[in-house]
Amino acid sequence: MKDAGYNPNEAIKFWQNMMAMDGRKSVPEFLSTHPADQNRIDNIKKIIAKM
Repeated sequence: MKDAGYNPNEAIKFWQNMMAMDGRKSVPEFLSTHPADQNRIDNIKKIIAKM
């Protein structure tokens, strides 16, 4: 993302907005095919800290 010229911090804002959307149903992560929004945010923050 960074190498492509995008600000990685914007990904955090994106997933925070997704979490805030009305009508989204929360499915336990182990039943989902995708990571939970908060786990995505936490992982992005870890990656940014390593840059």
